[in-house]
Amino acid sequence: MSAAKSVVPYVNITAQSGDEYQLKGVSDPDLFGKMGGRGFPYVTLVSADGEVVWEIHLSDKAGFGEALGHARLLMELKSKAAAAPKDEGIAASFKVLDQLGRTQRKALLNEKEMAKLVSNGGVDARVVAYYKRLEIEKEAEKRIMAAFAKIRNDGGVAVLELFKKNEPIQEHMQVPFYFWAAKGAVKTKDAANAQRAFDLFIKLGSKEEGFIKQAKSEISTLKEEIKKISSGK
Repeated sequence: MSAAKSVVPYVNITAQSGDEYQLKGVSDPDLFGKMGGRGFPYVTLVSADGEVVWEIHLSDKAGFGEALGHARLLMELKSKAAAAPKDEGIAASFKVLDQLGRTQRKALLNEKEMAKLVSNGGVDARVVAYYKRLEIEKEAEKRIMAAFAKIRNDGGVAVLELFKKNEPIQEHMQVPFYFWAAKGAVKTKDAANAQRAFDLFIKLGSKEEGFIKQAKSEISTLKEEIKKISSGK
C-alpha cells in the first residue's frame, strides 16, 4: 500500500469554550475529549478508521519516527491477535505495547499487571526491549529529580555526578540537566566536564525558540566561570 493510500490527512482545531470562540461548521466540538485528550499538547497517530493508535509526547523528528514505528508494530500485533486469538504471547504483547502508547487515554493495565505479563514470557522481544528501556528511563528520572532537589544546597554537584555516569536523560529534562551539570562542575573546579556539559547545554538549548535571548545573562556568566577554572584561577 502506498503512503498516499495509508495516510489520512486530518487537522483538529481546538478553541476555548464560549460563544465567541465557537467554530462554525464543527460537527463534534468534543472531539478532543472523545479522542482521549485531557491536556495540551496532545499529538496522536490515528488509524484510517479513526482509532487513536499511539500518543506522541516527543516533539523532535526522531521521536516522531520512533512513535510511528511503535504504532505500526501495535497494528501488526493487533492483526496477529485477531488471526490467532488463543495465542497468549501475542495477546500479551499487544496489551503491553498498547498501554505503553497511552499517556492521556484511560489506562487499561497498571504497572504491576504490565510487569507480570512481561515476566511471564512469550511477549514479543521488541515490546520487551521498549518496556525495559522505559523502566530504565523512569528510574533515571527519579534520580535526576532527586539531584535537582539538592541544587539549592549543592549548586548542581549531585547533577554533575549523574552527568559523569552518563545518566540517560529524557528530552524534556536535557537542557536544565546540562546547565546544572556545568554549574556543578564549575563549583568543583572540574573544567573538562564543565565545558562538556556547557557545550551540550548550548547545542540543545539553542534549538528552542528564544532560548539564547532569554538565557543570555546565564550563558555569559557560566562561560566566564568555565574560562576562569580552565585557566587555573
